[in-house]
Amino acid sequence: MLSYRRFANHGNVPLTPTVLNQEWNITGTERAEYIEVLGSQRHNARGQAGSINEVASCWYGVLNGDEILDWVTQRGKYAPPKPQAPNTTSIAGIRLLILERDYYQPPSFRIKQETYQAIEKHFSLPKDGLLALAHESGMSSHAIDVDEKSGELRRLSMIIKAHQKFQVGNYGLTFSYDFATNMTTGILHGTGVTQDGDDYGLWSACPAAEIYEHMKAARRLWTHPLCLPAIVMQHHLLRTDYFVTVTLGNQHTKVQHQLGVVRAGRLALEQPRNIAADMPVQQAKVNLAELTVTMSGLMFDVVWYCGVADCQCACMKLLLEVLVELEGMSGARSHEMGAKVRYLASLAEGIKRQTIGMKENGQADMSVLHSIISQVDNRLNARLAAASSHDSAAMKTLAFLTALFLPGTFVATIFSTDFFDWQPENDGGMVVSELFWVFWAFAVPLTVVVAVGWRLWWSFEKKRFDEDIKAEIKAIDGSGNSH
Repeated sequence: MLSYRRFANHGNVPLTPTVLNQEWNITGTERAEYIEVLGSQRHNARGQAGSINEVASCWYGVLNGDEILDWVTQRGKYAPPKPQAPNTTSIAGIRLLILERDYYQPPSFRIKQETYQAIEKHFSLPKDGLLALAHESGMSSHAIDVDEKSGELRRLSMIIKAHQKFQVGNYGLTFSYDFATNMTTGILHGTGVTQDGDDYGLWSACPAAEIYEHMKAARRLWTHPLCLPAIVMQHHLLRTDYFVTVTLGNQHTKVQHQLGVVRAGRLALEQPRNIAADMPVQQAKVNLAELTVTMSGLMFDVVWYCGVADCQCACMKLLLEVLVELEGMSGARSHEMGAKVRYLASLAEGIKRQTIGMKENGQADMSVLHSIISQVDNRLNARLAAASSHDSAAMKTLAFLTALFLPGTFVATIFSTDFFDWQPENDGGMVVSELFWVFWAFAVPLTVVVAVGWRLWWSFEKKRFDEDIKAEIKAIDGSGNSH
């Protein structure tokens, strides 16, 4: 199969074989882990089969170098165990190889290319599995091989890739089930899936170890073709349910408390805060800036987990369809597997509803945050308006005092001119000069010129201001219509 190599490139991306678009043997030493569970069935003297899984063996370990292919081909010390009790035959089993993914893009493996191709051939894995394991948004598919002559089921092949989210599990499963041997063989590939992988710190054990525990608890289902995908989906669903309910739920509750929003039954004992009224404006703006970043990060995770839940629902829907298809083709029903798959499908739907509800609550909280920011801005504007009003009152006071003393100043200025002689040489002389009219002849026209000039300047400025306002409105209307 052909695909594009996933790495940073600004052009000329070549279409090449998918197997060449991976990073192989990145550590220099091949390493893998494996899970193997085998169930046996005891027969009586008449050859009638007894209950399944009366004898069971479970292994979980590490493989290095040549041990990987020895385990795959069941050579040497990895040869299948011989029945210990009489009249028993190994009839069911799951053999899962776990491969770590160290690089995000391009996908990486700790084994060689030829090793993977040998595993793919021996396990009869889907040819497009390698490409599907690199899918980011999750996917699932299946194929059923039927003998054309007899109509008997021969092999079920399936791919399940979890939606990319490191906190709960970024891994993919590709496997096949042989109806003749009742054996499931497959590969689990992902980030942090092995013991020495970089798993999220919330979990005490890696996905491989936890899946192994799930397998041991589901011994009665080992013979079923959907046992392995159901267990892997169960692991992913349980992690997602915990992370969404506990981790994201607590983060959401904390954000709501910081906003001053009380959620029924959760914060009844705590008093909500009022950021807009209780905090100083500057501190409130800093607090709101930090809260905005926190809420944006929370909403990003919530929206992403909505995609995770959608992918999980799609995978469980596929498992239900395959279950019905197999039952219709084989005529055999497994009530226990049916109950398990339906439960997991219901759990996936519940997680989906929870993430959607959290998303809608988060959007409502964002509206509350914007409202609080507006209230804080209004407080700041009110303070600025009060300061401006205070300054205006001070200016009015100065203007009043100036106007109060202006008549006296005017009279004193005129009387101090040479037009008035308050100590004439002749006692009967005139105090007011005969040329006093010259003062009025110049003062009155100049006053009129200044008043008219100010009026003309004011009319010109008002007209230009009105034109600027109209241009701004027109520009805003034009940009709105262009959208």
